[in-house]
Amino acid sequence: MNKIFYYYNKAYDWFVDKNLNIETSKCIKLDEHDNIMNFMYEPSSYLQIKSVFKKYPLCRDDHLIDFGCGKGRVLVMASEYGCRNLYGIDISSYLLEIARVNLNQCKQTDVVFELLCMNAKYYDFNQKINKIFFYNPFQLKVFIHIFKSLLHSIDDNPRMVTVYFNGAQKSTIEYFEKMGRFQLIGKEEKKGVYIYTHIPCNAKLD
Repeated sequence: MNKIFYYYNKAYDWFVDKNLNIETSKCIKLDEHDNIMNFMYEPSSYLQIKSVFKKYPLCRDDHLIDFGCGKGRVLVMASEYGCRNLYGIDISSYLLEIARVNLNQCKQTDVVFELLCMNAKYYDFNQKINKIFFYNPFQLKVFIHIFKSLLHSIDDNPRMVTVYFNGAQKSTIEYFEKMGRFQLIGKEEKKGVYIYTHIPCNAKLD
């Protein structure tokens, strides 16, 4: 049964790529991907992304960032689900160029996106960002830097923030929960899907 579902997932991913006239399906391991700190490019399944965005919807004015965005599959789907402000970070300039082509190919006319080629642990959060997506792109040591930067950001600009983990490692979730600043609002433990939200008392909510 698992094997049937695996092949169904792969076929569905190919079909959606074909329908959108983009290419996000092929896994790639580059020199930047040492599989120790930074993992190879392997996209979330479209079915998984759609399930998450249906249960925890995006709004037009949201600002979503995908860490380890690769070829931009999550960003493309975020635009399809109504988000108009997109950010992607990846350590590979090669993958980011593919993401740029994919986004330009199918994005809505009023979507604005920014792609940054950098080590994610050095990223200082744009204080408008309120939706964050991770598909297991790196080890906990990198996550720790990102989480600290995120906390500084929401302290400086209190706001509601939602974090989507897909395929998360247990150590990452344990560390994130120990911070005590986010509330778990949904999970599918077998798939490593965890959704958290942070609503500070003085947040400016629309």
